[in-house]
Amino acid sequence: LPSGGGTLGGYPLFALDDNALNHIAAFECNSIEEVAEAYCEQLLRQPLETPPIIGGWSYGGVVAIEAARQLQGKGVDVAQLLLFDSPLKLQGDAVEEKPLGDVPDIQRALVTRIPGLESSPQVARAAAEHFRRCTELLNGYWIPETQCLDIPVLSVRPKEGSVLLSSEGALSRVTRAGWTSRESPGNHWTILLGENASFISALVREHIATNEWLAQGEGAPAPSSCSSRSLGGSQVHPRGSSSILLERRRSSDKPI
Repeated sequence: LPSGGGTLGGYPLFALDDNALNHIAAFECNSIEEVAEAYCEQLLRQPLETPPIIGGWSYGGVVAIEAARQLQGKGVDVAQLLLFDSPLKLQGDAVEEKPLGDVPDIQRALVTRIPGLESSPQVARAAAEHFRRCTELLNGYWIPETQCLDIPVLSVRPKEGSVLLSSEGALSRVTRAGWTSRESPGNHWTILLGENASFISALVREHIATNEWLAQGEGAPAPSSCSSRSLGGSQVHPRGSSSILLERRRSSDKPI
């Protein structure tokens, strides 16, 4: 993320990679919960001096929100959660999901959407198989409302072709620390590419800086139920932590 005014300049970055795509490890997870558990194991191996910011795009955002739930359940503070057009659905919410296609159909679709994939049929096939498996896990996952997050959330949706399932208004109930919804140019596949990436970076910088500022103030006590208040058009709530860390890590064993 390009840093403006030093907001992100000092944060270590770690990327969680999926070794199932390059055949280093088998994809053995049978649920989003299991994938998130592997994510948490990798994250907690790091010396976290300050609470991490975690997030992801699409399927990765679904894993991130479940990982945030698990970390909070272990008493690990998460500073913020960043979600980029993630197909989230609440437990008990009736949503319409597209049926899974077969691998050849998925492969053809991915080749038209991902630059350079057409030059490597073997990689395209592996990506299609992995995409289908991840989609199966997504279809079996709903965010439970039994545990309310204490984490500010930024959810960014593209103006064209979003994979939105449960509404942003309904999803805001999963946290008492504020759910901020923003729109970005592009579609699901281009939201983080080219000029759109610069737009997203600005949104992230603003969100992080705002919540850092709130965390440094006195702040109001968190409400007893999953609700939020409005500030400048964004749903936010003061944090109890004054320092944050943006974590991305490359996994060396379990696939993510």
